[in-house]
Amino acid sequence: MFMVIWCYNLISKCVSTTLVFNWKSSCHSKGIKMLRKFKQLLNPAQVFDLMNGGPKAGLRLFQTFESFRVIVAGGDGSIGWVLNEIDHLGLQKEASYQTNLSPSSPK
Repeated sequence: MFMVIWCYNLISKCVSTTLVFNWKSSCHSKGIKMLRKFKQLLNPAQVFDLMNGGPKAGLRLFQTFESFRVIVAGGDGSIGWVLNEIDHLGLQKEASYQTNLSPSSPK
């Protein structure tokens, strides 16, 4: 499982609300643990399971914000899916972003 953090930011700093996309069946049920942990740490309305409709609903919900962060917890397919939806919704035009891929192993 890998995670990517993407910052949608119309201002110069990326200090903002966080939107999380998680693929719960990834990594032999560790994805479920991550989904639960994210929902404990954040408002559950900020955490989306990609298996339940994909990233479009979450991105549309947050597209009116001045800035927000996107965390994708899943494999390269999940990351690609979210980045593709970001592109389709036109959220990348004014955005500055940093991609961080790192192996993740929740405990």
